[in-house]
Amino acid sequence: MRKFKLGDRVEVSSRYTGIPCSAGEDDLLYGNICKIESSSVGVRHDIENSHLHDCDGTCDNKHGWYYYKPEVKLTDHV
Repeated sequence: MRKFKLGDRVEVSSRYTGIPCSAGEDDLLYGNICKIESSSVGVRHDIENSHLHDCDGTCDNKHGWYYYKPEVKLTDHV
C-alpha cells in the first residue's frame, strides 16, 4: 500500500462514509490528507458539513473526517 503524504488529493472509494449528506452524494468524495495515523488518515473535505469535525485541529471545523487507509485513493480530481 502506498504511503500517503500530507496534502495528497484523495477520493473516498467507499460509497458509504457514515456521514449524512443533504447535498449531492458526490459532495464528500474528494479532499486532501490533513492527518496521518497508523491505520487511518484525516481528510479535509472541500465542502462544509455539520457532521464533520476538524481532525484534531488539522483542518477547518466541519470539513474533516477520518477514514481507514484502504477507503481512500489518490486522485487528480480538482
